[in-house]
Amino acid sequence: MNKFIQNVKKYYLIILAIGILFILDWIPYESGYFKSDIETFQSSVKQHNTTIALSFAILATVSIIICVLTRKFRLKSKSDRFDFIIRSSFFTIAMTLALMISIDGLITKASLLINKQKSNNTIVRSYNPWRFDSELNKMVVFDSAFESIDMNQETYNHIKGDSLVQIRFEIGVLEIPFNPTATELIRNDN
Repeated sequence: MNKFIQNVKKYYLIILAIGILFILDWIPYESGYFKSDIETFQSSVKQHNTTIALSFAILATVSIIICVLTRKFRLKSKSDRFDFIIRSSFFTIAMTLALMISIDGLITKASLLINKQKSNNTIVRSYNPWRFDSELNKMVVFDSAFESIDMNQETYNHIKGDSLVQIRFEIGVLEIPFNPTATELIRNDN
């Protein structure tokens, strides 16, 4: 048991990072966003994946070299230092590859959570009401994928013959629209 506690104390940063990743995976970060808005944000993030991962690799490598040169780890012989650098380099490369693979998802999740913290403005878009989901009590519209908006059956029955419904979105801190709310009907007078 003592060895387990020593290992936890030794690797607490790695354990903390893995814990944060698991927590971010459980949070329903997509709730309140249209898929097309998330995809637009992700496509802008993907342009910077390599830069972020390489910056991490450079920072990790410089940190390892500084630690070895300042003898923070009290490595006694040159062979111990060389072994430490090789092992650290392997883990740095592995972490960089893992970061490159998962960075857009991590950034997207964190950004969508941050975005909802404050509403800066609103935007209005028009959609065709497609159908009503009585189980979820939501109106379904189509925006490159089927999206749903909270609404009751009576309101949907009132608008279903109309050609368009305007939906108001709040614009968050990172300029991503969220929290869709049906606001106005545009009647088809033809």
